[in-house]
Amino acid sequence: MGHQNTETAHSTAIAYLRVSSAGQADSGLGLDAQRKDVEAYAKSNGLNIAAVFTDAGVDKRPGLLAAVSAAAEVGAKTLIVGKLCRLSRDVMNSLLIEKAANNAGMEVKSAAGEGTDQQGASAQLFKGMMRLM
Repeated sequence: MGHQNTETAHSTAIAYLRVSSAGQADSGLGLDAQRKDVEAYAKSNGLNIAAVFTDAGVDKRPGLLAAVSAAAEVGAKTLIVGKLCRLSRDVMNSLLIEKAANNAGMEVKSAAGEGTDQQGASAQLFKGMMRLM
């Protein structure tokens, strides 16, 4: 698990990065790409990333748990991921993780879009379909 503090501002977010395999973790390429996508999303949406949490090549998600737990501490209202599948590839787990983030006062936003920037039934349908892929 990795954690990096940065400055805080008016619209505070937490970033979460994850790669599944040790090979991806060792190369750093997946994490670097996710970091660039998440930072670009934050910049284009006026969000300041207060902390970055990482899970690299581990089965459990200690970085994700720490990210959700840190929401109140840093005043974050947004959890940014590169793609929704970085939370989990299991639909039920993904929904539970998003619910935990919501309970901590954060909305989950995907740098790839995936329906997380819109409201309403069509956005929910799109997010649901993306979770199934």
